[in-house]
Amino acid sequence: DKRPTQSKSPTGRRSGFGPPFRFRDEEGKILPPEILAEPLATKFPFTTLLICCSMNLIYIYEWGKYRLIDSFELERRIYNFFKFYGCIVSATCVKGISNTLALIKGVNPGDVERDPNAVSFMNGVLNLKTNQLSYHTERVFITSNLGFGYDPGANPSIEWFKYLDHLCSGDELKKHFIRCWLKLLIHNNIETQTFLYMVGRGGTGKSIFGKLSMALV
Repeated sequence: DKRPTQSKSPTGRRSGFGPPFRFRDEEGKILPPEILAEPLATKFPFTTLLICCSMNLIYIYEWGKYRLIDSFELERRIYNFFKFYGCIVSATCVKGISNTLALIKGVNPGDVERDPNAVSFMNGVLNLKTNQLSYHTERVFITSNLGFGYDPGANPSIEWFKYLDHLCSGDELKKHFIRCWLKLLIHNNIETQTFLYMVGRGGTGKSIFGKLSMALV
């Protein structure tokens, strides 16, 4: 039989299904965490990892938005990544990799690019200023996704404008405030620390507005 044989990887799996980088040294021992973390920072699913060290926040880019995760989930992802390639690492090693990733991927909150006009839909990112739809990208820090596709051919709902006028009794300043608040809601932005306390008699649209707000998030 002259068929070529596949060599084994350091993890014991065939080379065709081996790890994306070396996990072990020449003696078969697991490499130190600081060495494992360096290439891991550039390999999926850790390429889009973003860590704000000063605020102890960890984000990972998934499905068109950055999602906040805790340190336990990050460590579980690291463990499962190595386990997938047949390499079992200790809890101490996982924590060491996680700490080193924070040094490599750590950023200051002010260094993150934020676009107040960007809204993430299932089929792309809409720029509210230019009305242009572009591909999802991890280069823009977005923490929310509306969960449905943007339809450029859809006409603005007349019913929505009629409802908004009814809710605000025709007050343009109130309507502007409501639109601004909904924009903050869509962007998952809590920096202004603003919430609504709606007071009024029955039938004025308060419950409808509550259902609308819940539908957006």
